[in-house]
Amino acid sequence: MTVTGSGGKQTTEYRPKVLRQTKSLGSFATVDEYGRVYTSIFATTTQGVYAVGALSVTSGRTSALHWIVRKSPTGDPGTWTTVNDYQYDPTNNMNSSAAEVTVDAEGNVYVAGTASEKVRTGGTDRKPIYTTVGYDLVRRSADGGVSWTTEKVIVTGGNEVTTAIVADPAGNVYIPGPDYLQMRPVGGGGWVIVDDFADLDQAQGFGFTADSNGNLYVSGYDATSGFVRKMAAPAPAPVTSSSTPTATATFSSTSISASTTENDSLLGTSSDPLALLLA
Repeated sequence: MTVTGSGGKQTTEYRPKVLRQTKSLGSFATVDEYGRVYTSIFATTTQGVYAVGALSVTSGRTSALHWIVRKSPTGDPGTWTTVNDYQYDPTNNMNSSAAEVTVDAEGNVYVAGTASEKVRTGGTDRKPIYTTVGYDLVRRSADGGVSWTTEKVIVTGGNEVTTAIVADPAGNVYIPGPDYLQMRPVGGGGWVIVDDFADLDQAQGFGFTADSNGNLYVSGYDATSGFVRKMAAPAPAPVTSSSTPTATATFSSTSISASTTENDSLLGTSSDPLALLLA
């Protein structure tokens, strides 16, 4: 662990490693060390390599996680720079953690993660009462990481964690989450629900992928078991564009045992990334 900084502000770095495979396909070399944890990395054909995670920063008497996006044009040592250091609620020094990164067919960079905000919910001016509100966030850059906008903010109960944001072969971008699979169509437009998990009970989507034939898969768990859902190509039409989804689901579902070792690989994660970040 190293500690750097001056005055009343310091940065604590826990030195995770981003690894690059050599051309011999037999060894790896460390090409970047930064922040508290890297949780996702994505290599593009035109923009270089993006890695995302969190950085623990102490300001005064409090510490918080910052949402971090790092970029390298080649993936080599000495070429990595921070292109986004972000907090959703910097005024109250609340946690923000980037978890997943992807790039769509038009070159837009999407980063999904979690954040907290301190919200006044009662009391008086002298003795206010505050509540911590959790969010799932998506931030997007259309210019290779130079500028960023917060495009999607989802209020959560604090237990749901964004663990995947993936582009399919056509360039549509997907986010699995609590009781939905959402899509941002290639060519722009807003986020729409394409699967509302209507036949499941308290479902949480975790993983998403698409095969070479364009079939789409989403994995997760509900109140009784883990599940894998599939939709055959082509990409789905929206269930609804309103905030209240209909009961029409476009994916078929297969339950899997939530207690088996194989279930971890099907869910696409073997640990809670938020718990990892806060450990």
